[in-house]
Amino acid sequence: MSGGSIAALPLRELSDALGWSEHPDHPVRSLKRHLECRCGQTRFRQRLLSEDGATLQDDDALDGHTELQLVLLEFGQTSQDKAAELVFAASNNDASLVEVLLQRPQDPNLSVRGRTPLFCAAYHGRLDIVRLLLEASAETDGARCDDGATPLFVACQFGHLEIARLLLDAKADQDRDVKDGPTPLIIACQSNYVEVVRLLLAERADSNKTDPIGGTPLSMASALGYIEIIRLLLEANADKDKAQRDGLTPLFFACQGSDAEVVRVLLEARADKNKACQNGVSPLSMARTKQHEDVLRLLLEFTHDVSNE
Repeated sequence: MSGGSIAALPLRELSDALGWSEHPDHPVRSLKRHLECRCGQTRFRQRLLSEDGATLQDDDALDGHTELQLVLLEFGQTSQDKAAELVFAASNNDASLVEVLLQRPQDPNLSVRGRTPLFCAAYHGRLDIVRLLLEASAETDGARCDDGATPLFVACQFGHLEIARLLLDAKADQDRDVKDGPTPLIIACQSNYVEVVRLLLAERADSNKTDPIGGTPLSMASALGYIEIIRLLLEANADKDKAQRDGLTPLFFACQGSDAEVVRVLLEARADKNKACQNGVSPLSMARTKQHEDVLRLLLEFTHDVSNE
């Protein structure tokens, strides 16, 4: 076993400090997790040796031992085949194999064709694998090389709520967009993943960050008629009148889609019904063109005028 620093661990003192004196049957895994904050290494890079030099496995009980030796291991040389083995196991939800590979110990951040094990696990919705890889200190924002998509982005893209929650708890960047593409919040809005949107907003995702054409989460939701997401975004103080590059506002999209319910919600939020796009067309004129009576009636009856504020 090639290792770094070695330290003696008097188990009785540790058990007393951890409050384990009355319950001595804790597994080795639990002790390693407590030691992580002291030694700075995950349990996968720790080895605990018994008094006779035998290596204790993570599922072994601590009962019966008086003193252990802690050895900290460095990552070994990893071939492309070994890196691919971990990526494949993560993609295919093989938790037992992922555990074995991480115990080599193997760097969890090695990518294959630009994809890390964490990215693949998040993409395929492998919750238990994501949890294991994060425990092994996998980088939360390790991106796919071709478009810059992160594990959080693909979790939001495919509605993997609990994976998104784990990644955010691990400090993933909630606003990191893909190259020439949308943010995690915009992609969740596009797919009408209400609970994912709620989670991102609770984690202070930027409700006004735009995609390459200037589109916002609110304009996306308004164009698609996703009323519950629209309400969530407005509650999070999304800019109701923020236009994309061609001047189209969320209200314009709602009028274009003849969606009276969305129009009403936006007007109640005091959206500007007179704000025109680059070619001079306003939401009101769009509604007249569409000849949607309910939408036109709402616009004409709504008395708020932002120019008088």
